Amino acid sequence: MNINEVTTATKVGTFIIRDDKTDDFVKVVWDKDVDKDILKDESGRVYIFTVNDDIYKIGGSACQNGIKGTMRPYCSNVKGSPSIRTYGVPVFIKEQLDMGNRVDVYLVMSEKVVAPVKGLFGMEDGLVTASKEMESKCVADYKHVTGEFPAWNFKESNKSWPSYIQKAYVELLEQNRKK
Repeated sequence: MNINEVTTATKVGTFIIRDDKTDDFVKVVWDKDVDKDILKDESGRVYIFTVNDDIYKIGGSACQNGIKGTMRPYCSNVKGSPSIRTYGVPVFIKEQLDMGNRVDVYLVMSEKVVAPVKGLFGMEDGLVTASKEMESKCVADYKHVTGEFPAWNFKESNKSWPSYIQKAYVELLEQNRKK
């Protein structure tokens, strides 16, 4: 599915190969015309990775520091104990960039709505967002239109990661444990 068919997403950045002295593979160059407050807005969000405008990954997050915080693990994927997703997807991104393809980041923001929020001792109205529900809806919409899940949505498609990613991931974890 082409991102141009999506009516709710805004392009916020483009991945490039890192040229600094880290072991990490890629980083995001944020679009200059995107409001900096949007990049740090902590509302729930769906992010979409495209390769030459075709959707390859749909994910959701409500982590701190907005879309910038969401992208941080993808841009520092060789430190600590990353998940196989936060290790493998940047490998795929770098492969696409090495082939001369463009990999962009799109954002769909959740609206904040007033809803009852339970605490330990009661309930009061608060502002909430629906990142997980939005992510599920976006993935379901994609599958409805295309008949399959995005190529890099391994969990949803119940597919195993390619063996070269699995092997490199295990080696990374072993290497990081020794440090």
